[in-house]
Amino acid sequence: MKLSAKLLGLFLLLISEYVYAQQYRYSQIPILTINDFRDPPKHVGLKNAVAYTQYYISSNIKQKKRITEDKFFISYTTNVFLRRDISWLNKKLLLKDKDRLNEVLEHERGHLIIAYLIANELEKRMNRTYSNNYSTEAKEIANRVFSEFKVFEMNYDRETKHSNDQIKQKEWNIKLKKMLPN
Repeated sequence: MKLSAKLLGLFLLLISEYVYAQQYRYSQIPILTINDFRDPPKHVGLKNAVAYTQYYISSNIKQKKRITEDKFFISYTTNVFLRRDISWLNKKLLLKDKDRLNEVLEHERGHLIIAYLIANELEKRMNRTYSNNYSTEAKEIANRVFSEFKVFEMNYDRETKHSNDQIKQKEWNIKLKKMLPN
C-alpha cells in the first residue's frame, strides 16, 4: 500500500509540472510604441544602431514540495519586464520616416518575443525535481537557457541585419510567432 501511495504521489507530481508552467502566449506580448523607449539614444558597439530594447526576466519559486528526505519538486514562475527606462530609440532620425520607424519597432518587438520565449523555456526546464542543492541546480539550468538564447538572439540580429533586411525580418516574425502558443 505504501508503494502505491508513493507511485500515485510521483504521478501527480509529474502531472503538476505541466499544470504549473504558465507558458506566455503570443497574444500577451505587447506591441511596442515609440513611448516604450525612454532613454536617450546610445551606441552599443554598433555605430549605425537606431534602437536598443532591454528586458529583464525574473524567476521565483511558486511551490516547493518535499518528495523524499533529499528531493524536492519545485515549480517556478517567470515574469518578463520591458525596461523602458534604459531602452532607447533614435527618435530624431526615425520620426522622419514612419515606415522605417515601424520596421524598427517590429524588429525590437522580436527581441521582446525572444524574452518571452526564454521565460517559457525557463519554466519548462526549471519546474522539476531537485536535490537539497536546488539553488545551484536551478542557476545552472537558467545559465544554460540564457546561453542558448543568447546565440539565438544574436542570429536574429545577424540574419535580419538589425531590421535592415525586411525579407529576413518577415521570415523571423513568422518563426517567432510559431514558437509561442497563440
